[in-house]
Amino acid sequence: MNKSKILPTVAFIILAPLLGMIVAFFISIFFLHSFKKTIVMRVLAIGVILGAIYLFTAVTHSPSHEIPKLQTEAVKAAAKYEETALVISPSETDILKKRELDASKGKMMKTKKTLENAEKLINSNKPYFLKYILFGHNMKWFLLTFILVSIATFSLFLSSLNFSKAERWFKRMQLVSSAAFSIGHGGNDSQKVMGIIMAAFVAYDSSTYSLDVMVYWVPLACYTMIALGTLSGGWKIIKTMGTRITKVTPFEGVAAETAGAITLFATEMLKIPVSTTHTITGSIIGVGATKRLSAVRWGVTVNLIWAWVLTIPISAVLAGLVYFVVRMF
Repeated sequence: MNKSKILPTVAFIILAPLLGMIVAFFISIFFLHSFKKTIVMRVLAIGVILGAIYLFTAVTHSPSHEIPKLQTEAVKAAAKYEETALVISPSETDILKKRELDASKGKMMKTKKTLENAEKLINSNKPYFLKYILFGHNMKWFLLTFILVSIATFSLFLSSLNFSKAERWFKRMQLVSSAAFSIGHGGNDSQKVMGIIMAAFVAYDSSTYSLDVMVYWVPLACYTMIALGTLSGGWKIIKTMGTRITKVTPFEGVAAETAGAITLFATEMLKIPVSTTHTITGSIIGVGATKRLSAVRWGVTVNLIWAWVLTIPISAVLAGLVYFVVRMF
């Protein structure tokens, strides 16, 4: 059991709702103050736009510049695997040596696949702009930048809108924020299931499968099932999120969904799985707190927290019981 991985994961499961709550609180405050015709909020909005664009250009990578690096990494990984395979036999019984060989092979497969995908993208007929965005982690940073720029741009026009017009625009903006949150949902929850499925493949045959290279149909199956699950209902959860914690209007919806999306993108980049439901719940509490603390129904919130706390140990116990039952056959 790798405690160095488990502890940060558990910590983020607890901290993700808190992070979502804080981000949602500040986004709501930002929107509320944007209704006032003050130069400070306009300067702040422009600063957010410029800062987001600068961050995108600073952390993203050009495909044409990265290809030589990927080629070098692939050659080194292949050489390392060949060197390891000469010392450690595939039929090695020592667990530590076997893991070293599997890790070396996995890295070789990953670097090779990454290089193949990058070269395929470069040689495609797509416009360079699309190639740039779709390359590596650039898409994640583009989505984050798009959210920040959209919010900041929208805030620049809030002071010129009356209540009814602002309400209509927040309804339109909710299409953007809910789409961003949906991407974060799929990029987080589906990938947890993919990891479990691939772990089963590796346990079945580690010489053929690796956690570094995904079987092509696994992502398709997971994303399809999570989409069907979302479409199938869950209306009790929707009612709890939308009305029982605090009353969510389009204004609160945009702030909560945007905060949830930002939190999910951040944790996904850190490769830490968190609960989408916990994250959006924290975000809804955050937007409710901007009105007043009593606007949040803390009794419902406490019940949700108890459910979160009990979920992990109960799931662990049930998984252990299933494991021992299966081992008997």
